[in-house]
Amino acid sequence: MMKKVGAVILGVVAAMWVLNCTRVGSYTCTAWKQLREEASKQVSVEFELKRLKNEVAQLEPDINKNRSIVAEEIVAVEKLREDVDGARTKLVKQKDEMRRIVAELKSGTEKIVYNGREFSADRVRERLDQDVDSAARAEKALKSKERVLEARERILEANKKKLQAMREEKDKLTEQIAVLEAEYKEVQVRQTQSRVQIDDSRLAEIKKSLEGLRTRVKVEKTELDLANNTDGGEEKAKTNTEVVRKAEQFLQGDKEETKVAAEDK
Repeated sequence: MMKKVGAVILGVVAAMWVLNCTRVGSYTCTAWKQLREEASKQVSVEFELKRLKNEVAQLEPDINKNRSIVAEEIVAVEKLREDVDGARTKLVKQKDEMRRIVAELKSGTEKIVYNGREFSADRVRERLDQDVDSAARAEKALKSKERVLEARERILEANKKKLQAMREEKDKLTEQIAVLEAEYKEVQVRQTQSRVQIDDSRLAEIKKSLEGLRTRVKVEKTELDLANNTDGGEEKAKTNTEVVRKAEQFLQGDKEETKVAAEDK
């Protein structure tokens, strides 16, 4: 009974430990991901552009390495193709020769030429039996080589396309980075322009001072005008004698004009 209880307790503890570790692992992964994202945000755009340009530049050695691999495979496939063609040609000749010998054996010929020499029919029959086994093995090997050649040709063609695609993708990435770099430079120029503040405070101060000075001059001029008008406009009070004399002089002038007019008539 105690063993069962101990096993249960041990199982519960193990489950809690696994659950706790799983949570800790989840927290750790989440924290690590967040740290990576925050660190990525702290990297400047200029640095990221340089890093990407360097990464794309490193594709060139990879492309050259893959090009060498493809070139070596092309040579190997061509060699295998030549072997297959040679074996096929040799097998065809063997079969033609075997057909000739079979025909002569079936005709009952006693002497048969074999490999440039004349042999008895029995001797040729023995050699023919051996040649059939050899040709069968050669044909089997040829079919195996043909399958290998076909597979390697497919792989080679796929690698050629992959190499070409890799080259095209590198060129596209180079172009995209160049476009992005140009766009960012434009953004930098616009940011610089937006940060430029024209300091016209001196000009405004000069205008303000000039306006104040103009006002002062106008006030002083107005004061002078008022002073002159007051001094010249006020006349001293005239005496009775002065007023009568002025009137008589004015009236005397009318009399003289009347006398002159009468004499003219």
